[in-house]
Amino acid sequence: MISFASVGPQDGFEHWHHATCRNYSHTECQRIPDKDFSATVASQAFGNLVFSHISSHIRNGRQLTVRRERSHIRKDGREEFFLWVGRHGKTIFEQHGRLTALEPGEVMLMDQTKPFKLVFGEVSSATMIIADRPQLTHRLPWITSAAGRKMPANMPSTRLFIQLLDGLTLARRELSPAQAIKMERATLDMWAGILDVSLGQAFSSDHTHLQKSQQVKDFIRANLDNPDLDSNLIAQSLHISSRTLCRLFAQEGTTPMRWLMQERLIASRQALELRRFDRVTDAAVAFGFQNLSHFSRSFKAAHGMSPQQLLRKR
Repeated sequence: MISFASVGPQDGFEHWHHATCRNYSHTECQRIPDKDFSATVASQAFGNLVFSHISSHIRNGRQLTVRRERSHIRKDGREEFFLWVGRHGKTIFEQHGRLTALEPGEVMLMDQTKPFKLVFGEVSSATMIIADRPQLTHRLPWITSAAGRKMPANMPSTRLFIQLLDGLTLARRELSPAQAIKMERATLDMWAGILDVSLGQAFSSDHTHLQKSQQVKDFIRANLDNPDLDSNLIAQSLHISSRTLCRLFAQEGTTPMRWLMQERLIASRQALELRRFDRVTDAAVAFGFQNLSHFSRSFKAAHGMSPQQLLRKR
């Protein structure tokens, strides 16, 4: 699980930035002068869950935008789900191409494994429930599709969700560690049921798409070394049509071959950073590149440096 640091109203922006943008997940945001910024962060464990209460006040018309990009995800590899509960003010959230305004009494889902953007309003206050990925995915197989969705405040199920959270927060000190674990599991089952009723139906077809898409991606990653891998070979190996294959990737705004190239370049960079290869040629061959010049040009375009330059950074 994640390590946490508290933040008080007297602490400045840099302390808040370290406590949130580093301890929760690797993100980036533009600095705000201390005179225009104050915030609080307080976290408590409940079994394997963490409840984190955060608030901020931004003055003089300034805006705080926090971004998590693919480079940050590769750097820290964190996979938790965050369930946000709006308390006061407004927080704008964007993930999976969905733009959501979290307001008081609403519940929203955030996925650490996907890029996102947060924009905090002049006043913003929320509680985050932080859960390890398996805690939710085995209860709700479709949940990755729901990132960026929210449960409106006027739904009875949303109010029940928040009542459970507030009750656990109050009861935490009276429970032994063993009791907390039992209560955590029961509460997760309840929350999963609420999420399934509120959001699950909308993602039943998405889950089928997700399963097939994941199967295709797993096959591609397992065969990055094959220089002959192309759309036809992928489709034939998985017994799907080329049209279906292209449609799977089109929904993500890309193509099978573009995604294959992206994965080859990511994997080759990781291998060179870990010093698995002493020669660029060996790395190129290991990840399906037959032309060294093409590999070097593509690598530099993707990563801002050539593979040779990366190897020299010993």
